[in-house]
Amino acid sequence: MAAITDVIHPFKTTLKEPKVLDLRSKSRKKIYIKSAIATIYDDGINCIDIPVWGYAKRRNGKAKYLGPSIIVAKDKTIDITWINALKGDDPAINQKADHLLFPAIASSYTENIGAAIPQNRIGVEADAEPTMGHDCQARFSTHLHGGKVATGSDGMPESMIMPGQRELCRYENKQRATMLWYHDHAMHTTRLHAYAGMAGAWIITDNEEAKLSLPTKGLALVIQDRNLTISNDGTTNPGAHKTPDEIDADSSILFNNSNVQLLHKVESGDGPLEFAGPLTLVNGKIWPVTDVDGDWYRLRILNGANSRTYSLLFAERTGDAINGYTYSTVNVDTQQIGSDGGLFAAPVQLTENLILAPAERADLLVNFAPLAGKDIVVLNAAEAPFANSTPIDVFARLNNGDYGTGGTPELCTDRTPYPEVMMFRVAANTTTSTYDFMQLCDRFTNLALLTSATKTSYEHELPQFDAVKDKVRTVAIVEKTTAMGPVLVLWELLTAAELNSDSPVLRPGKSVILDGISYYPVAERFQDPVSYIVKYGSTERWRFINLTADTHPMHMHLVQFVPAARKSIESILAIAPQHVIDAIVTEWGCEDTALVNQLISSLASGDDIMLSDYTGAGIGDLILALTGNLKTGYHMRTGDAVNIGSAGNGMEDNEICFKDTVRVNPGEIVEVDATFDGYCGRYVYHCHLLEHEDHDMMRQFVVTRDDVMHHGMPGISVGNN
Repeated sequence: MAAITDVIHPFKTTLKEPKVLDLRSKSRKKIYIKSAIATIYDDGINCIDIPVWGYAKRRNGKAKYLGPSIIVAKDKTIDITWINALKGDDPAINQKADHLLFPAIASSYTENIGAAIPQNRIGVEADAEPTMGHDCQARFSTHLHGGKVATGSDGMPESMIMPGQRELCRYENKQRATMLWYHDHAMHTTRLHAYAGMAGAWIITDNEEAKLSLPTKGLALVIQDRNLTISNDGTTNPGAHKTPDEIDADSSILFNNSNVQLLHKVESGDGPLEFAGPLTLVNGKIWPVTDVDGDWYRLRILNGANSRTYSLLFAERTGDAINGYTYSTVNVDTQQIGSDGGLFAAPVQLTENLILAPAERADLLVNFAPLAGKDIVVLNAAEAPFANSTPIDVFARLNNGDYGTGGTPELCTDRTPYPEVMMFRVAANTTTSTYDFMQLCDRFTNLALLTSATKTSYEHELPQFDAVKDKVRTVAIVEKTTAMGPVLVLWELLTAAELNSDSPVLRPGKSVILDGISYYPVAERFQDPVSYIVKYGSTERWRFINLTADTHPMHMHLVQFVPAARKSIESILAIAPQHVIDAIVTEWGCEDTALVNQLISSLASGDDIMLSDYTGAGIGDLILALTGNLKTGYHMRTGDAVNIGSAGNGMEDNEICFKDTVRVNPGEIVEVDATFDGYCGRYVYHCHLLEHEDHDMMRQFVVTRDDVMHHGMPGISVGNN
């Protein structure tokens, strides 16, 4: 089929909100990890049902896709026992029941440039191979993303429970009102378990939020992308699945078929590691529709995708199924009032697309009152993998069938063949309870007068970084070429002054030079020794330097940080030409002769190697010098050297807030400030592209008391000296 939307019709399935589990008056709860069958598409005639893993509120209850939205109160402790209610590795258990490996796993690619992009198609390619990293043992570790949680309850990747086991976790909820989310965080299989349905919203409420009298009408929206496969025999063996061509020839087999399964398909070989699926699900439904009144609504949006970033915009759809639909721009009054870590100090009006990388959240107020009787759709204009480039012209795609150089959805090289997300069907008449947004602005302004010491919780909790005495950490995001192919890692960098004589420098003779200071990599993978030890109660600035071609959403456990600056790197200078040449030609085995010659020529003439050349070579293990020419005002979409946002620090207004996940675009340095308090112990930080997280882009850090810090220990960088 030329287009999936010819068979699976957008905006025919009704949006459903996840079940609510209100724990504000409880102190303990058991939640069960179980298998289930979920309906992800239902147009009134045809259905698509798939097996999933999920969370159930009761032992005999049914797991849902997604998990229940858990509501808790600030400062109210809740003990949750997570119970792995799946059965063990018993071949006698029916593959369609508890033992089923979720989702069906296949890795496929094509070396024929003119062939279809595998990720744009439903089905498993004939040359597919199973993805490594899962052995059917169903080991889980639930993490409360964005939560200030003791390390024993944080869902560390190694703290997994086997079938029949349980884990008691305590959540004290000592943080501001916000929407967090919980998901599986098991070592090397987070991408598969979250993909299989193991995620849900966690909503904290407090009196401060209540005083704002926010709109009572609202929706929680979890956006994800997925792919599907059809098994001939009910197993996960890639060779037993229908190919895309077979599904194209008989697309009706997608419906009412008990052998339809989720498919986690990535391109290997020279393709990207990230997953990008052709189908968009909102709250577990494919391209859903919902009815809304002509009134203000509160929309709490989570990007729950594995790796896809969304650039969301509103559009109006007119026409009908017989004569065709037309999509056009529409002005929708949208105010963002919060992000990952809770409410802003004041609303921010959105005038451009809302960009959400995986794990990022947005708390929006949307005014549907002027749109009575209209069909308002949400579209995605972001390419995949995301690199902060110019948004896709979704109107040309939907109205004219313009898929760029590919020409068809199957050949769509940006891997966003179907920009549809969901639709709001606005009632013909506005309601009498129209919300007064200007009164809300007044309440935001006066909120400080209603809290202690005339400050809101936002102002009270802002990290106060002292550039003179507080610690600065520097982490480089690097792509290395190995015998196994490209590998993405996090280089933890220390200066010569921070190194001890016997510190384990991972890459002797290699350094990253920033503003004239040399930094040396001392760790890069999860299993490397801990090099960052943070003093409890201290404030630190962490700098993430992206030396790769794609955007990486960086997430830190334990803390909510505040982005301090976004700077762009204009070029990368190689400072050891002969070593670089040797590395390109021999050590890294670069096969791109033209690129090698170009780099050699540039080095011989003393020219800088531009970022695009560098990332194209996949040679992230070189001696590097970042030029000190950094733009302090950098527009995320256009690259213009202008002051963005009220702070003029390169961040946009809706990024200057408490966050736990921040986008670091190619060629950027993003700085964040955080205060490390609440708990001591071992935590992790990582890229939240789940395929990256599972493949070496995760590192550990330790928070401890000053009097027990190991000053002088080899390989240890002590904060706040």
